[in-house]
Amino acid sequence: MSAPNYAIANATLGNGSVGRVPFNVHDASSSPINNLSEAPNNNSITYTDMMGITQTPPRSIVLEFDGPIEFTAGSPPVKVTLLGTTCSSPPDFSGSFVYSIDTGVNDTGRRLTLTRDPNAPFPDNVIVPGDYKIERLASGGLRCKGVQGTPVVAAFDYRFTVYSDCNGDGTPFNGTTLEDNCGANGACDTIDFNRNGAYPENQDTIDFMNVLSGGPCPYPGVCDIDFNNNGVFPEDADVIAYYGVLAGDCMQCWP
Repeated sequence: MSAPNYAIANATLGNGSVGRVPFNVHDASSSPINNLSEAPNNNSITYTDMMGITQTPPRSIVLEFDGPIEFTAGSPPVKVTLLGTTCSSPPDFSGSFVYSIDTGVNDTGRRLTLTRDPNAPFPDNVIVPGDYKIERLASGGLRCKGVQGTPVVAAFDYRFTVYSDCNGDGTPFNGTTLEDNCGANGACDTIDFNRNGAYPENQDTIDFMNVLSGGPCPYPGVCDIDFNNNGVFPEDADVIAYYGVLAGDCMQCWP
């Protein structure tokens, strides 16, 4: 072991920690371990885990630092972005989580926990599958506790993946096959739901929700409410997919 940069998990050391100021994320002690190159397995984080569909309480992300940390409540202490989209800048998911620091009698105050915020306004309360990056805020945000001047934590780059779970079994697999995308070839329907040639517009959303509730189709023929084209309808996932695409062409079709 070579402090302050060592790869041994803190649990191996009796949950102790050695680190210099400003404190950094300890990759091996965080959950999941900071590593996007890890092959998916049955314990990998899924969309249904994060949303609390297949796991209660919902699956959380835990960043463990080399020393105690603190932040001022009221705004996200870190920046969380979704990678791999065609957006001009990565979509910001910082407002999708509730942030907390372990402060119990036997806790160390070194762990920052991120849990999906069910009370966030839609669609911020939805965690979509994909690769995510967590990083510090350059000013404010997460700080070193009990240190003179309470400096901002060290710059870090933490990555984690949220996998699809098309069959809802809590794993990213259907048998032995990785469920890369729940839609048909990843293609969602057009957001011009009422086929009037104008989009995006509020009327499309009104008509979509109306038909989903059993109302008449706004154009001749039968309306297609299987928006994510996974063969299952009506379902909440179609609504989530619709709002996801409505949020911007850069977003993937949400399962």
